[in-house]
Amino acid sequence: METVTMTRQQEFLNYSTLEPWEREIVDKYPSIYRTPNPRIRDFYGDKYEELISNPEFTNLRYGFEFEKGWAKLVDEFSNTVSELVAHLVFYEIQRDAYVRACIYKSKMGTLEWQGDHNLISPYNKLLWSYVNDIERESATICELTGNHGVLCKNSRGWRTTLCRDKARELGCEPVNADMKRYWEKLDKE
Repeated sequence: METVTMTRQQEFLNYSTLEPWEREIVDKYPSIYRTPNPRIRDFYGDKYEELISNPEFTNLRYGFEFEKGWAKLVDEFSNTVSELVAHLVFYEIQRDAYVRACIYKSKMGTLEWQGDHNLISPYNKLLWSYVNDIERESATICELTGNHGVLCKNSRGWRTTLCRDKARELGCEPVNADMKRYWEKLDKE
């Protein structure tokens, strides 16, 4: 068995491997997704300049680890965060303000954001409040279609947020017992 060694530069996803809808978000908000995180300079040492000069560089370690149905939610989040940072800089509240996204993923059926920022208080609390809001909101949006959804589970217990049509197509059922009974009632009609 051959051992594969990853270099630190390979820990970031190359831009060209992103799906078109992912590249659209990355291109729309380069300060979040393409501008290097200042805190990685020490981590990468002499490889830092090489890493950030690579036109394929993104801050995303693994891309968007969810399906296209949550793209609008992530776009709205990215827009709000970009505007917050722009206002902090423009009004000289915090000239060096930044937010960088590293990971977006589906975890336990809802969206999870992981990133880095240097926002001062109370703006750091505002950022985390908004992160919590989008994570909660993702539990009401089908990860596959973007339609209204509910938290569902498959036969193995894996959870994801799905609309009724996709849940039925994939053999999943709502986690919530009342919603499960309601869907069963609709199935009989």
